[in-house]
Amino acid sequence: MGRLWKSKWPVSWFVSSRLSTSSANNTGEIDLVLGTESASFQSKPSYVYLEGKKVFKEKAFFSTVSPFGRWIKLGTGFLFLLLFLCIVNLRSGWKRNFPTPELSHFSVIFDCGSTGTRIHVYEWSHKGKDQGNLPMLVHSRSGEPAENSGQLNGFPMMQTEPGLDKYLHNESGLRASIEPLLHWAEQVVPPYAHRRTHVFLLATAGLRKLPVSDVKWILDKLWTILLTSPFRCQRSWTRVISGVEEAYYGWVALNYEMNKLQNTPSQATFGAIDLGGSSLEVTFESGKENRGEYAVKFDIGLTERQLYAYSIPGYGLNDAFEKSVILLYRKFSEKNSTALYSANHQLQLRHPCLHAGYRHSFYCSKCYPLHDDGSPQNGKRSTGNEFIAPQIELVGDPNWMECQTLAKSTVNASLWSDSAIAMNCDHYPCALDKHQPQPRGRFFLLSGFFFIYRFFNLTSTATYEEILEKGQHYCLKTWQDASRSAVRHPFIEQHCFRAPYIVALLRDGLHLRDTQITIGSGNLTWTLGAALLEAANLFPRNEALEGRQQSMPDKLIIGYFKLDRDTCIILMLILLTLGLFVVMLRKV
Repeated sequence: MGRLWKSKWPVSWFVSSRLSTSSANNTGEIDLVLGTESASFQSKPSYVYLEGKKVFKEKAFFSTVSPFGRWIKLGTGFLFLLLFLCIVNLRSGWKRNFPTPELSHFSVIFDCGSTGTRIHVYEWSHKGKDQGNLPMLVHSRSGEPAENSGQLNGFPMMQTEPGLDKYLHNESGLRASIEPLLHWAEQVVPPYAHRRTHVFLLATAGLRKLPVSDVKWILDKLWTILLTSPFRCQRSWTRVISGVEEAYYGWVALNYEMNKLQNTPSQATFGAIDLGGSSLEVTFESGKENRGEYAVKFDIGLTERQLYAYSIPGYGLNDAFEKSVILLYRKFSEKNSTALYSANHQLQLRHPCLHAGYRHSFYCSKCYPLHDDGSPQNGKRSTGNEFIAPQIELVGDPNWMECQTLAKSTVNASLWSDSAIAMNCDHYPCALDKHQPQPRGRFFLLSGFFFIYRFFNLTSTATYEEILEKGQHYCLKTWQDASRSAVRHPFIEQHCFRAPYIVALLRDGLHLRDTQITIGSGNLTWTLGAALLEAANLFPRNEALEGRQQSMPDKLIIGYFKLDRDTCIILMLILLTLGLFVVMLRKV
């Protein structure tokens, strides 16, 4: 009699098993009853008959009939999938993290402006086939390189405030402004590329205002700070750029992003108008041989470009508002009226472009102090080189018509020059002097323009009337309501003035129609042009090959998971051990 043997496997897999040895069968043949199915196999041969089919023992053991076999298969498949992904990412990691002739160079650009210091990191890649071809620009907030060949990644920007000109003879203040930016850049640029990454510190209008000796002191201190970084730097890369340089850097950045810098001069380009805190930069292509002070000629790609580029100091947003205060101060002194002082002994000026209820101190660097009778003390200086500025308190006294008139007056250059004849803005672009060429063509508005449009929720093609309508509506608010209606920032009180100012600047100061202008991207800055024209020229093709000698990247990314090199090696050893175990088990 055969004996009944209960399987250790669940009933769903084996209902019962009955092993019986036939006395008539001398070969040791055994009957196996599996549920209602039966199979017979011999004890010595290495195969069985399952459902009438000849199957090897090992395959039977690892067949899906056995739950142990199924889990072994699933686990082995999962581990081999991880092995495959690990190998793929090892290959892509070498390709992504090691520079080749198509990948990867980095540039670090400091933008030291009048209101703050910003840093930008750019990753370079050449197309590889044509030396004259320009790289491609791909925006990437994650900092991950794109897969296509030829690119320039723009990483997120970081900044510190205030401007470096506020830290004259304050070395600790300079370090507090620069060192956090450097540390941020060191995290963005891969460690293998630190020594080959060029860092440029380029200052603009904020430092242009200072005397040469003061500028030299600040730049020398900044240079010593940069020397502590792992990046490649030179003293000549730490400098103050001219207004013309800033202007055509912005033009290059704009047309590069708009894909207008092809290797043919016949393609029309866009003009760029960049509004900063202290100055205004205007650049456009003339299409013919330029002559004069503002003519700029340079090669980019394989094409020679002929530009007009100029910077107009005093027309940035912050300087323009100070000019409005100066005009009110002049008007007050000309009346020779009795000065009205606040409780803090500050001279009170009522401003038509400030909200009702606004009352704050204001430092006017170009306002002369007053005599007791209210007349300005022209020529009185402190022991240094600067005038003693009076203490002023601005009081909001909103009047929309007076505000527009005041904004238009700040644009008229003849009011800020030695000219005895006032310029008529209706007949000539009154923000320009007689030597500056009038803008022609289509223009993109950059930097300060973008932030004003975004503040008033304007479209990129908003008309002048739409800008004025938004500004008037905002000016009608009390200071309490206005300060609560928007995100706080250092110059929120000036937006009532800024709306009519940019309209007067574009329409009266530059004689541009609203159909000629479009708002550019808020991420677009002149630093991209500086990276293209300055840093890119420092990268020889064969230098990219040096990256092949660098060590492996520390981490490889698989989907949302990060595998370091040691983990990948351990995974491979586990799979190898498992494979040997399976092979040995099959031979038992």
